[in-house]
Amino acid sequence: MMKMFKRALIGAAILLLGTSAHAKMDNKTPHSLGGSISVGAAEFNGSKNDGDGVVAVYGFYRYQWMPELALEAGIKTGMEADDWECDRINDHRYECNQSNDLLFNLDANQLDYQNYALSVRGQYPLTERNSVFLRIGGHFYDYEIAKSGTKVVSQDGVGLISQVGWQYQWDSGVALQASYEYTGMGDLETFTLSSGIAYRF
Repeated sequence: MMKMFKRALIGAAILLLGTSAHAKMDNKTPHSLGGSISVGAAEFNGSKNDGDGVVAVYGFYRYQWMPELALEAGIKTGMEADDWECDRINDHRYECNQSNDLLFNLDANQLDYQNYALSVRGQYPLTERNSVFLRIGGHFYDYEIAKSGTKVVSQDGVGLISQVGWQYQWDSGVALQASYEYTGMGDLETFTLSSGIAYRF
């Protein structure tokens, strides 16, 4: 029994070393830095009001520990996305105002949130440069819903994030990506489309 265990352990070590060597031969180092911007919709306790939009920016560090698998740590910050209404005053002048619609059937017009995420990212190559990816992980979140600076709802905790998308990578290490992402923050959920850039160094 012990002999079989040792053989299995040696086999796993050889496989891991082989995979690691393959990853290093993949003409790229395992480290990446990147960022993205996303826009989409938000729901609070299941509300689905037209105009409950969000915009967010995300920055991350990624470690590619296998050719198809990576570990990613990132920080996201987001806020409500107000509509703007513009009226033409004359040929040379427009007047624009924020709509400042109330959010989530609440007496509130401001939303701010932050996420500190840790996730696993798997990718499947379609061609030499194109791949699709799936990212799943957890995050610590903190958000506040307010009305003209007065807090209405505030919550923090741990939630789920998931992302599916497409990536195009150049030999230089630069990659562009487009994706769809779900972020769960307790009573608050966001559904966003994002585009981003990364550099593998």
